Amino acid sequence: KSLTTPAQFLKGVGPDRAKSLERIGLATARDILFFFPRDYLDLSERQPLSELSEDHAVSVLVEVVELEQRRTRTGKSMLGVLMRQGPDFVRALWFNQSYMKDKLQPGQSVMLSGTPKRRGINWEFVHPRVTLLETDDCPRGEILPIYSLTEGIKQHEMRRIVSAVVEEYATEVPEVLPMAFLDEEDLWPIQQALTEVHSPSTQADLNKARERFVFQELLVMQLGLALRQQQLLATQNAPSL
Repeated sequence: KSLTTPAQFLKGVGPDRAKSLERIGLATARDILFFFPRDYLDLSERQPLSELSEDHAVSVLVEVVELEQRRTRTGKSMLGVLMRQGPDFVRALWFNQSYMKDKLQPGQSVMLSGTPKRRGINWEFVHPRVTLLETDDCPRGEILPIYSLTEGIKQHEMRRIVSAVVEEYATEVPEVLPMAFLDEEDLWPIQQALTEVHSPSTQADLNKARERFVFQELLVMQLGLALRQQQLLATQNAPSL
């Protein structure tokens, strides 16, 4: 195993996806290992539909049941999506956003984030934020990574690719900091930090993983500045010819 293994030979990639990955600078196993999520979805914050309260922003994990698109009396395009969570239902509404119909399909799991309103006996979300989930979106913990994408790669596919690379290649990344120094600064080894930054078990673990990489980045910057200053001093003190 080598960190320079070309992307096309990695599990779940192949030649076509390798070309897509290359467009965002991911050409090797090393590139993918250090392609950190741009955001995270905290599934631990989701709330049961049975416990919704008006005017309190929440996130709910639901399944799409049916979609209905029609025109309002004022001529607006309105998309209504009925969603369920067990025996409970909620409706999400979008106005003049017809493209949402192409993103949602019956049976699909989604995370809705927004502020619910009571309409009679029903709950509604107007223009909620939607995170599409796949059946294989099963993180080790309660936090789901969200990656920047490129054409030809879907979010769940990127998660699978990164997860496979982390599982196979994270142990190949050499530790650049002495263990005594890591213990003294209470920092995680890089292999553990890589695993947790891509698939954090808890928010606390994610914070520790980030702390390791932020510390290392600052250390590299400080060393670079010190080296630059040393080079400038050497130039100034050099005898004239």
